[in-house]
Amino acid sequence: MRLELVRDIMSHEEKTYIEVPFTVPENMERLSVSMKVEDLPGEKTSGLAAGSDQAGLGQPEQALPAEENGQPESGGLPAADAAALAKPAANGFGIRLPSLKTTIVDLGIRDSATMRGWSGGARSFFEIGPEEATPGYIPGALLPGEWKIVLGAYRVPATGCRVTLEVQLEEGQARWLKGELHAHTNHSDGQYSLPEAIKLAEQAGLDFLALTDHNTVSQNIARHRLETDLTLIPAMELTTLSGHCNLYGLEAPADDFRALRAEDAIGLMRTAKDRGAYISLNHPHCSNCGWKWSFDVPHDWVEVWNGPWREDNRKTLVWWQEQLAAGRRLTAIGGSDFHRPHPYIRHGAPCNWIYANGRSVNAILRAVDRGRVTLSHSPEGPRLCLSIGQWGMGDVVPAGKAEGLWLDVQASGGLLSGDVLRVYSANGLEEERVLDAGGGAEVCCVDGLGGGVKAGQNGSSGALLGLVPRSRLFYRAELWRFAEEAGGLSLAAMTNPIYIAAE
Repeated sequence: MRLELVRDIMSHEEKTYIEVPFTVPENMERLSVSMKVEDLPGEKTSGLAAGSDQAGLGQPEQALPAEENGQPESGGLPAADAAALAKPAANGFGIRLPSLKTTIVDLGIRDSATMRGWSGGARSFFEIGPEEATPGYIPGALLPGEWKIVLGAYRVPATGCRVTLEVQLEEGQARWLKGELHAHTNHSDGQYSLPEAIKLAEQAGLDFLALTDHNTVSQNIARHRLETDLTLIPAMELTTLSGHCNLYGLEAPADDFRALRAEDAIGLMRTAKDRGAYISLNHPHCSNCGWKWSFDVPHDWVEVWNGPWREDNRKTLVWWQEQLAAGRRLTAIGGSDFHRPHPYIRHGAPCNWIYANGRSVNAILRAVDRGRVTLSHSPEGPRLCLSIGQWGMGDVVPAGKAEGLWLDVQASGGLLSGDVLRVYSANGLEEERVLDAGGGAEVCCVDGLGGGVKAGQNGSSGALLGLVPRSRLFYRAELWRFAEEAGGLSLAAMTNPIYIAAE
């Protein structure tokens, strides 16, 4: 998206700030602005614009040509010395300053809430992206709404000048990203430094890493000094004596962490929510540090899968199913809770696969909040996805629109013979099939919900199972696989629901 904005600045506007508004639509990921300044035509004067007080601005005085300095044209000086006197003088740093007659327009920008950068007269171009920006400008989300390019009319000729601004807006592209939403460093009780943790996450092939150290935000500040292609999500694990929760998206989501009573915990969580944080209840049924407060607290998501699959996670999965069946739309996420080397705990195990409109912190967290998340036991998969026509995980299919469509269960990342596929609704388990992924045969071809039949596909992608959806609040899917360490079936992948509006 390209915009061209033109603003004429007249001489009487010198020494003022001028705002040039434009609108940033939803889902923009990158912004660039270039500026061209031209003097307007008209009769030139030999000095500054009328009323200029340039001499009082603290700029070093410029050298004048010899004849204006009261000296003979050559003054008997060598030609080279006479020419040097005719040039603008250098300041104490050896930098030549522009002539007093040069037009200067400063450049900066503000978003719908605050200033996002200022480069004065040093630059005529800048860009702002989700994680990086031109020096002097603040990276981050491009908030939709009215933005304003700020022009400083520092020096304007008597005839005025024309400022032409070219604004380029790049829309966020929908993509799958995989990453970690719960991990620790030596900013709290983790063994690895922040650079070491980032390297481990990069080696795991992740796209993002949430910095969820216990009761501190120093890791969020330190992240700005690091170079990485990972999107680093500022966060904090609010760790109380009666439960843990992650606060995502802000450098400082809370001013304190001490909660001795339920109302203390609720107050801290409300403060974080008011500031714009997303909140996930962590390992709520953990036998060691589960959620002992009431579940009637401000939160957006629940960590159903913490580290290796175990009984504590199964209890949370059952609780989450109950919440969904009661009509609540609650996103399920996972996290390794990585602290130190462990044979079964590593970054991205489990792995959060998120379908986001861009790689910015805001784009990722918004996608999670919409339920566009599917979980796998590792970054290598396997991975399940659901769709009903044009609607996917986290979407709400309008009433009556699912009629004649299939509920498609898709898989990628490799399937094994003996894997067990389960499809759930608010009524509980709707379908269960043992998969045969060998010999080039179809994975599934079964009577679906409501009697529908749709052939599945073998291999790493494509429709795994097609079902005719009935009138249900939601559908979601799980894939279970034999694991020797677990001594039986262990969760290998799971989806968030597709919701269906009531008739």
